[in-house]
Amino acid sequence: MRREEKAVEIGICHFSLAGKELETRLISYPCPGAQTGEERIHWTRRENLSLADWTEYGFSHFDAMVFIGATGIATRAIAPFVRDKLRDPAVICMDDQGRFVIPLLSGHVGGANELAGILAGRIGATPVVTTATDRAGAFACDLWARKNGLGILNRGGIQAVSSAILRGSRVSIWSEVAWEQGSCLPGELAEIDQIQTLLKADARGEAKTFLLVFESYAKAKVFADHLNRVGSGKKKVADHGLILYARPYVVGIGCRAGISSASILRQYHDFLQRHGLDPHEILALASVDRKAKEEALLALHRQERLAFYTRSPAELMKAEGIFHHSDFVMQTLGCDNVCERAALVIAREFSPDGTSAGLLIPRETGEKVTFAVARRNVLLRI
Repeated sequence: MRREEKAVEIGICHFSLAGKELETRLISYPCPGAQTGEERIHWTRRENLSLADWTEYGFSHFDAMVFIGATGIATRAIAPFVRDKLRDPAVICMDDQGRFVIPLLSGHVGGANELAGILAGRIGATPVVTTATDRAGAFACDLWARKNGLGILNRGGIQAVSSAILRGSRVSIWSEVAWEQGSCLPGELAEIDQIQTLLKADARGEAKTFLLVFESYAKAKVFADHLNRVGSGKKKVADHGLILYARPYVVGIGCRAGISSASILRQYHDFLQRHGLDPHEILALASVDRKAKEEALLALHRQERLAFYTRSPAELMKAEGIFHHSDFVMQTLGCDNVCERAALVIAREFSPDGTSAGLLIPRETGEKVTFAVARRNVLLRI
């Protein structure tokens, strides 16, 4: 199943002559082909900005940041801007001799650990991954959630689940979402049939560490609030486990060049509200590759912290289905429709069999923008 995202935006900086040479070496490395499974990378050097200004800019514009130099410099640079482990960009540090590549921030959800492995492979370095679950070869709940396109309701639950696994305890797992056929749970997880099992255990003072997957954000939130109300002791029950929810929707977007970021953000939320879609349940944004650098779309991608996928006109035209046809769009971009086709193509790529997705909301036109929504079939896989 092909899931090549738009180019990952990475900021890179150095602090020595050797670091500058390594930076040039990294940037000049050829983009991998589709068969490698690696993501395409678009590099941005630090040029005329101070380190503080560049780092501040990077936290709102880059998917990842690479510092070539001492970890102390990188740590002090990012310290004022670190806010949220689920929203901060991946941060990586490497020595200027190119021997070690160290993920510093957002190892799992932000993809720093994976990116460190890719960059280390390019220059023959050793990735130094310090995340405890990775070092122990154990199940990583946040990485699993990311790979399954699940939303995370309570970030504190990541530590609760990871700590239990590292102690050698089994974590109870329950899901409203079905499992992909043939899925086999790792030894760290024990499936339970009824969620009431957890409530009864807590009532007896035997709270178990858990991992729960709900069909919607609303259901997950209601249950978490219930746990917090009835929880025993000083510690809330929700702190004993991780609560996740499905994100089945892909929003396809077409837009005129130069549309303002404020306009597209406002229209995006108005569109979701009109159709009763929860922003938490949006998995990704999708468009044609000509829009991969459209600033308004990039701003929406950054602000909403959503993946942003683009495909070529030829790929979009291969999508089977009934779509709105526009001669103007066909002449301009080489495909007759952007929002519907892009939404459906990406939703199908993220469905288990690569086809089980459908157009939920057809093209809707706004001010210099069009929206459509496709829904993927969500099945859990290990």
